[in-house]
Amino acid sequence: MFQEEEKRLNEYKNKIQRLEIPEEKLEGAIFEGIRLAKKKKRSSKWMLPAVAAAVFLITFIMTVRVSPVMAGHIASIPGMERIVELIRYDRGLQSAVDNEYMEPIGVSRSIDGVKVTIDSAIYDEYGLVLFYTIELDEAKENFNVWPTNIAGPDGLSMLASSSGPGLDASNDNKTYTGMWNLIFEDKTELNDFTIEFEIDEETLSIPVSLTGEPLETKQFDLNQVVVVEEQKVNIQNIKITPIRAIVELEALDENDLKLLTFENMKMVNEDGDEWGKVSNGVYSTGDNLLLQSNYFEMPEELYLMLGEIQVIDKDESSLIIDTEQKKIIKKPENFPFEITSIERKLIEIEKSGKEFPYGLFSQAIDANGNKVDISRSGIRYSAGEVSMFDMSFETVDYENPISLEFQFYPQWIESNEKIKIFD
Repeated sequence: MFQEEEKRLNEYKNKIQRLEIPEEKLEGAIFEGIRLAKKKKRSSKWMLPAVAAAVFLITFIMTVRVSPVMAGHIASIPGMERIVELIRYDRGLQSAVDNEYMEPIGVSRSIDGVKVTIDSAIYDEYGLVLFYTIELDEAKENFNVWPTNIAGPDGLSMLASSSGPGLDASNDNKTYTGMWNLIFEDKTELNDFTIEFEIDEETLSIPVSLTGEPLETKQFDLNQVVVVEEQKVNIQNIKITPIRAIVELEALDENDLKLLTFENMKMVNEDGDEWGKVSNGVYSTGDNLLLQSNYFEMPEELYLMLGEIQVIDKDESSLIIDTEQKKIIKKPENFPFEITSIERKLIEIEKSGKEFPYGLFSQAIDANGNKVDISRSGIRYSAGEVSMFDMSFETVDYENPISLEFQFYPQWIESNEKIKIFD
C-alpha cells in the first residue's frame, strides 16, 4: 500500500547521500535580514556570523522504513525533495519533519508571468518556517524574488526577524524554490496571515491559513552568571520550541570587554550529542541567541556550552574615520587590518593571514549622531590568504568624522564549561 511512498523516500535518501559537503566550511552565504514593520527596532548586539562554519551530519531519512502514517505524510507535502535539501544542516527542522510537525498549504497566486506557491510551513509559538516555489512563464537566470513582508488579519506588518538561503533554480531556470525563516519578537498566534512578495515593483499578496495548533514552548529558567576569562555573562533562560532553542543572555555592564559574537555555542546531552547554532536561518534577535532545537529529542541531561566568543575592548569598539580628509582618527591598538581606500561613499579594508569570514561593522554614525545607512557590506578573498572587506554608504550627505561600530572582530575568549539546563 505504501510502496510508492517508500520508493520516493528512498530517492530523497539517495539524493541526500550524494550531496557534496565540505570537510571544513561551507562557502559563506550572507543572509539578508529583513525587518518587516515600519516601527520595528533591531539590535545586532548578539548577531551571529552569517557564515556556516559547522557542518552537521545528515540524519534525516537515513532509513525509509518509517511508519505508514509518516510515509503518507511526507509524500503529501508539496516540494518535499527540495525541503529535504533546505533543512539538511538543521537538525531541529529535520526532527520536526520526522515527527510530522509540518503542515501542507499549497496556496498559489500569479502576477506578470510569475506564479508563487506557498507549499508548506513549520511553525511554533515564536517562529515560522515557510517553504515556497516560484514558477516563471519564461526562463530567467539570476532571478531574485523573496518574500518581503508578513501581515496579520488587520493588515499590519508583524514584528519579526527573517532570513533564508538563496533561491534554488531548476535546470531550465523556470522554477525556483526557497525557504523563509522568521522569528517573532514575542509569542505570536498564527492562524490567518498574508505573505507579500515584491515582483517588478508590484506586490503579490498570498493569504495563508494554518489549521494546526503549535506545540507548547519548553522554558528553563537558569539566571546563572558565568565567568569567561574575567567577563561575566548572565544566562537568563532557554526556551526550546519545535523550530529552535532560544537562549536569552546578557553581558554584565562591569565587563571591560564588549562581547560581540558567540561563534560556536551549543547544547550537549549526557552522551556528548550536540545541538549547535542555526545554520540556515535567523541567528539571533536582540539579546537572544538561536540554536538548533532538540524539542523532539529531549535527553535525560542537557547542558549549555558558550564556546568561543568574539570580543573587543569597550573603549576601542569603533573605528573612526574622516572620509573627507581620508584619514583614520581612531582605531583599536592591536588592529590587524589595513585600510586600503577611504572614499566618501566607499571604504575598503584588507586582512592578511588566516581568513576572517565576517562583515566587520554593524552601523555607521556621523559626527552629529545621525545614522549613515550602509547599502552594501561585502567580503571577498584573493590568493595568498588575503581577506578584503568593502562597505558602501547610501549617501554622501553626512558630517565627518564617521564612527563604524564593530560587529565582528578577530579577538576571542573561550569557555568549555558545561552549564546545566536540566538533569
